[in-house]
Amino acid sequence: MLEAYRGDGTFLWDVDMRPNSENQDNIELGSSALYVGHWDGVTVYDLDSDGRAEVAVRIANGVRFGHGKTFSASNNNPQFIAILDGRTGALRASAQVPTDYLADGPLAARFGVGYLDGTRPHLVAYMKNRIGSGDFNLMMTAWTFSGSSVNMAWKWLRGSQNAPDGHNTRIIDVDGDGRDEVSEIGFTLNSNGTVRYFMGPKGITHGDRFHIAKMDPSRAGLQGYGVQQENPSGLHEYYYDARTGQVIWEHKGAIADVGRGLAGDIDPRSLGMEV
Repeated sequence: MLEAYRGDGTFLWDVDMRPNSENQDNIELGSSALYVGHWDGVTVYDLDSDGRAEVAVRIANGVRFGHGKTFSASNNNPQFIAILDGRTGALRASAQVPTDYLADGPLAARFGVGYLDGTRPHLVAYMKNRIGSGDFNLMMTAWTFSGSSVNMAWKWLRGSQNAPDGHNTRIIDVDGDGRDEVSEIGFTLNSNGTVRYFMGPKGITHGDRFHIAKMDPSRAGLQGYGVQQENPSGLHEYYYDARTGQVIWEHKGAIADVGRGLAGDIDPRSLGMEV
């Protein structure tokens, strides 16, 4: 169930995600399941710049909206990006998620918003499912909402590329050109969905946390910091140039799961941030 309330707690509306949300497995979840592990599948933003926020949510067959109507699809597997009226929960528009990986089952999703063209807000969808072998498919897409239609700006498929991902997506202008890029722990996509750089070939693998910020005031641009989960090289943490992916420093030790890492200016005696 997806519910909306006013700031004072007054109930506004709900959306029933129905039977396809009942499978709450955090790896292979139902086609309309929300809030499973790091998979939210929903976000709130003024996507058409009319001064009122919409709700973007991943849906599938059988979902009942806030105005009482039920969404119908040919079967339970296809998924859709839906934009709901923030005041009523009514469906305003929807578009089908690309089916490149549908043969391996529904895609889990997390959403973010960025200004990929420097002007319009774009919904960015990070979506994955598991291949029978145990590996994962990864699809990233960007969408715009005109007020009446949802349109896909671009699609990127990882396939067999050495592009490690994690549990966070950072949507930020890493090169200072006024357009946001899309970053994962082991790669960054340009604002148009093309690859900016891969960090897999530099020895980066999966990790649970990474951050991008102006960490060093004396260095041009933005910097990134990430931690690693059982990297076979013994890499624990690394610091890099967010524009180019160049690793500036790294620390290694025995193979370990460094589950969390933070960056912040906690010592005023030292210039910039600490990690």
